[in-house]
Amino acid sequence: MVNYILFFLTFGLIWFTFFLDHSSKVVTMVSACTYYFTSNKAVEGDATVALGFKWATVNHFGSVGFGSLIIAIVFTIRVVVYTICKKAEAASGDNKVVKCLSCLVQFFLKCLEEIIEYINKAAYAFMSMSGQSFCTSAKFGIMLQMKHGAGFMFANYLAAAFIMLGKIGLTILNTFVCYWIMKYGTKDLDEMSSPVAPLVMVAFSTFVTVNIFLSLFDETVMSMMYCVCADMDLHGEPEWGPPTFHDKINKIKDQKKSGDDEGGDAEANTLN
Repeated sequence: MVNYILFFLTFGLIWFTFFLDHSSKVVTMVSACTYYFTSNKAVEGDATVALGFKWATVNHFGSVGFGSLIIAIVFTIRVVVYTICKKAEAASGDNKVVKCLSCLVQFFLKCLEEIIEYINKAAYAFMSMSGQSFCTSAKFGIMLQMKHGAGFMFANYLAAAFIMLGKIGLTILNTFVCYWIMKYGTKDLDEMSSPVAPLVMVAFSTFVTVNIFLSLFDETVMSMMYCVCADMDLHGEPEWGPPTFHDKINKIKDQKKSGDDEGGDAEANTLN
């Protein structure tokens, strides 16, 4: 009986942790969507963070709870299966066949967890834009991604590259600044044999902190892509979005037009 209670409490803690994480994603996505749809060619809008908190905790509390419940169940199953696999490997005397099967099962569950997490993000992004329920948002969110697959793929890779550069760059910079302060500011290096331990702690804490904050950039990019794709599907060309966004679009159009004109002139000269 005690084991069941402990398992229930542990699962509740896991669910609550994922719920907080998904709630923060919804807040970020709603803020990004409100910023996009309150902006136009002449006016830059505002990101309504308060509306994001309201949607995450009131309007779509059930949707966030359902999405976090699914991923919590899969994560719990993966942890239980991992424990069972390790015990099976130890009982088999590190048999290679058992190890191979263990790796395959864990790989499958990890892939399943990543797929569900991606579906959740797609559902939250579409829900933040449209206000629809979780299942409806998941269906139309995946369909919208399939329709604009190249744009979403490019945006995701670009966001991942910027996030990785930010993590590495800020970690190195903060560690270097700490070393410089210890050497020339406080002169702590004169009193210690090696600065490796404090520098490692600074690097680790910086990486964790940067990872928390820069993860918001990923959700922002996805929600913005949903807004742009929906805007283009409705109007043919984007009508909303900040003025800088429209300026970039106009520059791309002008460059493309000038390139077409040069190509047409070159073709005419060739024919002549």
